[in-house]
Order: sequence, then structure tokens, then C-alpha cells
Amino acid sequence: MKLPVVASLAQRMEGRDRDGENNFLLIRLLAATSVLVGHAYALAPLHCETCKEPLKAAGGPVPINGLGVLVFFTISGFLILRSALKHDVASYLRSRLLRVAPALMICALLTAFVLGPAFTSLSLRDYLASSGVYEYLGKIVLYFRHAPFELPGVVFTATAHGRGVNGSLWTIPLEVRLYVLALVAGVVVRVTRAPALVPVLALILLAACFDMSWIVPNEDGYRLAWAFALGSVMYATRAWLPMHGGIAGGLLIAWWVCRDQPVGIALFLVATAYATIYAAFLPPLRLPNWVNDYSYGIYLYGFPLQQVLGALFPGLGPYSLMGASIPVVWLAGAASWYGVEARCLRRKTRRGPVAEELRQYTS
Repeated sequence: MKLPVVASLAQRMEGRDRDGENNFLLIRLLAATSVLVGHAYALAPLHCETCKEPLKAAGGPVPINGLGVLVFFTISGFLILRSALKHDVASYLRSRLLRVAPALMICALLTAFVLGPAFTSLSLRDYLASSGVYEYLGKIVLYFRHAPFELPGVVFTATAHGRGVNGSLWTIPLEVRLYVLALVAGVVVRVTRAPALVPVLALILLAACFDMSWIVPNEDGYRLAWAFALGSVMYATRAWLPMHGGIAGGLLIAWWVCRDQPVGIALFLVATAYATIYAAFLPPLRLPNWVNDYSYGIYLYGFPLQQVLGALFPGLGPYSLMGASIPVVWLAGAASWYGVEARCLRRKTRRGPVAEELRQYTS
């Protein structure tokens, strides 16, 4: 019996370089929305005894919002290594800066000087005179390892997380540092002409053997850094990495069988990374023309807007908070995209049509 030919990742990637030709946009939007869903269980002002977070209830090592962030980091590792290998240092840094920094800065400013004054118990004068406001702003825009979660006098709800202003931002300093490591890998490849897998594995080995927390913060037990590393490895091995739904299913089954064992988290990470990239290069699911990449804006504004809704409507439970927040946050994500992100992405290159640049999945 002749065995079926299994296509490699490189073969599946052929001709699918841009959003609309792959499923990265859809996956990013789903991942961002899953963060809203997961956070609703923690941020809802009305406690619900019977409301169970679905992924943790099913035996997952992380809640559904954690899965969404793992998917983000897997995609980031895959695409950012590609960008580091494809572009020179100046172009790479310019692209990363324009993609991340402006929208983050606008979000931080709105949080510190609009949301904070609206919900603080302090007078406006005392609030603006507080060093905590400027410490919050400075640490976020300068990517300090530990992003602050609170603003002076701001309390949204009486829940355990009621003082948190934007708990999602802790991942961004980690991702920026991983961008730097991807750049190091790209430079090594360019200088030595070594296969991309060599510096990637060298960096992974260093992180496994030595304390690199001064470079890569070890929040969440390095799970996000490992997700980024798995995405990078998949890109580096794309020429011979087989991609098949049976492999994705087998990895998920292996995780389920071993989920309570020490190896369970490793299998979960590998299964998540493989399934994410496999799904990205399935035949694309067409999205409406009005849908663009609102995922970063959804991620930036989801937590604070859910806190605002909880403060204004204290009767919201987890499911009603989901229903109320998802459309509101999607609108905020769209505003961030059209008002800030797309405008900045137009500056990434002076060559070629703007629309084509914005469709590149490496943006």
C-alpha cells in the first residue's frame, strides 16, 4: 500500500505570504477575542459559582485567555524570525517599532489621563500630582520588565482584580525582548551563513541551561518564551517539517493522555504551536472586506474596557460581561487600527502600494 505524501510546511506556505491567502488574520482575531472571554471570568463584578472557565475545567494547564496569548507568541516567533532573516537590521527595528510602540503609547496615555481621572477616588489635582501616574506611563512605554497594573486611587470593582488597570500589558516587555533575540539570530545567520536553526537552537539551549531572566523575564514559567521559540523553530525547519492534520490530532491526544504528568505542559505547548501553524496554512477562510487586523488593539484595550463595564454595571456576571465587552472592545480595536496602527504601517516602506504592505503577514 502506497503511503500518502505529506506536504512540508514550506510547501504549504508557497503563495500564501499575505493575509487573505492564509489564516493568520483570523487566528489573531480569535486569539484576541479568547483573551476577552478568559478575562471575563476574573473581572466580572458579580461572582458566579457555577461559571467555570472552559479550558481549565477541561484539564488545560492555562485558561482560555492564556491559550490565546500562547497562540499570539507562537505566531510571533514564526513571523518575527522570518522578518529578522528577510530584512536588514535597520528595516527590522523600524518595522517592529512602528508596529508595537505607537498604539501602546496612545493606549497608555488614554489610560493614564482619561480613564484614570474618571475612576480615581482622588481629586483631579491630587491625581495629576501623584508620581504613580507618571511611573505607570513611563514603565509601560519604556517596556520595563514588570509593567505596573494600578493607578493612584483607581478601583473599578470589589473583586480581587478590581484595582488592575490593564493586566494584559505584562506580556509586551517580554515580547519586545524576544524580538531582540530574533534579531540576534538573524544577524548570526547573515554573518555566518549558518542555517537559521543553529542560532535559534543555541539561544534555546542557553535559556534552558542558564538564568537568562535579565534578558527574557521568566513570568509564567517561560511558557510564552517557549511558545515563541517553538514558532521560530517551525519556521527554521519549514523545508522538512511535515504538516498534516493527523499529526496535529496526535499531539492533542498525547497531551490529553499525559495532561496530569510532568510532560503534559510540554506536550500542550507543542500541540498548540503545531496546530496554530497548521491551521494558518489551511485553505483560507474568507473574511468580510471590512475586517482588518484589530487584534493588537483588542488586546490593548480589552482589559481596561472590561474593567470600565464592570464598574458601570456591577450586576454583570462572566457571560454578560463577555457579551457586553466583545463588541465594545472590537470597536476600540478597529479605532486603534484605523487611527494609529495602519497609519504607522504606511511608514514602514516607501516602496510599493500601501495596501499591499498592510496585507503582508509579516507586518
